[in-house]
Amino acid sequence: MKFSEIYKELIDKKFFEHREFIERSLETIEKGIRERKSIIIRAPPGIGKTMITYTSTLCLLRECSDDFYSVIHVIPTRSLIDDLYDRSIDLFNKIIDKECMKKVGRKIVARQYGGVHEAHYLTGILVYTTYDTYFYNIMKMPLREIKKIYEGRSYGHYEMPRASVYSSLNIFDETHLILEESDDVRIADMFNTIFLHLSNIKVPHIIMTATMSTKILGKITNGLSRYGGVEFIDYSKYDYHKDSFYQREIEKTFEPLAANNVFINIQEYGIEKIIDLTGKILERVSHTSGRKIALITNTISRAKTFYRILRERFSRGDVILLTSRFTAKDKQDKLKKILGEEKILLISTQVIEVGVDASFDVIITELSPPSSLIQRMGRLARGEKKLGLWSIYYDQTTIEKGSGIYSPEMTRCSMRIIKDLIRDERKINWHLPETSEKQFVGYMNLLDPCWENINITPAYDTYVWEILEKPTITSEQVLRLNIYPRDENLCSLYIGNDIPSHLEELYEESLSRMIPVPCRTASEYINILRKRSYDIYVISYDPYREEILLQHVDDDILRKLYEIFDKPLKLITSNILGMTIPEEYYEGGLSGEGLKDVN
Repeated sequence: MKFSEIYKELIDKKFFEHREFIERSLETIEKGIRERKSIIIRAPPGIGKTMITYTSTLCLLRECSDDFYSVIHVIPTRSLIDDLYDRSIDLFNKIIDKECMKKVGRKIVARQYGGVHEAHYLTGILVYTTYDTYFYNIMKMPLREIKKIYEGRSYGHYEMPRASVYSSLNIFDETHLILEESDDVRIADMFNTIFLHLSNIKVPHIIMTATMSTKILGKITNGLSRYGGVEFIDYSKYDYHKDSFYQREIEKTFEPLAANNVFINIQEYGIEKIIDLTGKILERVSHTSGRKIALITNTISRAKTFYRILRERFSRGDVILLTSRFTAKDKQDKLKKILGEEKILLISTQVIEVGVDASFDVIITELSPPSSLIQRMGRLARGEKKLGLWSIYYDQTTIEKGSGIYSPEMTRCSMRIIKDLIRDERKINWHLPETSEKQFVGYMNLLDPCWENINITPAYDTYVWEILEKPTITSEQVLRLNIYPRDENLCSLYIGNDIPSHLEELYEESLSRMIPVPCRTASEYINILRKRSYDIYVISYDPYREEILLQHVDDDILRKLYEIFDKPLKLITSNILGMTIPEEYYEGGLSGEGLKDVN
């Protein structure tokens, strides 16, 4: 049974809309896997690239391919893992017959990341994991073993996850978020080297992206070509007129809220300009097109400012805040409401850019680099909706510092290119990379020019290559090299002091009680809350007694925590699972603000 036949079955059973491009891509993917080629897919947001994972997994379950024995889907964010996990469970429960389930005899879908551990060595049928977790496992440092390796009590069992990787179809999703990180070149270099390694030893892998620049893709493709063949499946090179996705999207109108003044300088007009604009939109948007509006910011602090004002002016139940400072459960509940309601005013940070399938009638967004803007506008007028209204705002911090999180140069480039297009009376179709109609331009006309003068591209990392290619290098040697994908470590804040005594119970509670934050943020919370006379505890795990331990934070413990948080190896080997915060510092629920400010 071929990939394309399984795909047609899913379409016939009304699980997804038919996409000619995806069907054609599956034929090329199957051929590429069989010939052990690297596969790169660049296609628009919302076209259905996730179907490749579902189809591959069903092919595996039905034993229609012996080229791989599991599927590992690598994703940048934990929230997207949880969303894909739920959708996968729902799909497989409906389509897999009982006889097939008997053959499998085990769980089909598993997650592996900081808060959920269902596939410690990436072993499973379909495993969803983060880029960081995947990196540690393929680099001979399985997280479950690192402390034992560091203490000399284990060799690391490092060939277990590597065996999983090498016998799997490795699918790398949203790779633009990894390979275009101009503020952290190292992770781009590391994963480019991993791709080269997989190509060199003929492990099947797929690199998927919606908004990666042609310049970066060219660099990656040229490198992979030296180690084996490459199948580059690019929607921009596809015959548009044969594709229903293109025919639907080209008929849409993406209209600026103010045709001659797309950009709003809130430094000049104040945030009241955005508030008033939002109010007018609520009156303007017709009932036939719905009333879903997204107001997107670059920072959490600005999102909270907008939220506090807007929820007082409009129906409180219709205004929702979505940031990274919520528990996984609250995020899921908010997304369900966003998807289910006809009338929503969403205030969100960039968390909306990845994996949120909601469609909005209006998007007002803060200025950001091209990839980010395109991903945000990809949530505008999705599906059968014909009209999408948009506007972009900024202030001096946005322009000069990229809001402190983006490349200022790339942020300014977005403004410059959009202004040029508007001056030339060109309309942007935010959903298509290119168009054959002269009155429109696709989003690649915004993306590619901004990368022309940028020299930061994925390079070859010799240390990573040596570790991957030499079987004689041990886990202990890798640990001593201090090679880690990111400088910023991630910690967890646990709401309340009612801590389960066993690890599995804690993992179950983590979805509703834990908030992942940068360790520097966690340090600030601990320090300030202690000064306010709160009892703060460190949650750690004793592997010998298999118990959860609580340690009261005093000045001495706080100094040790600062040392641990700054060093990846110390954090990983510390067995620290999180730090408690008082329940009053978290406002949950659909209308909550999430983690409260402490400064």
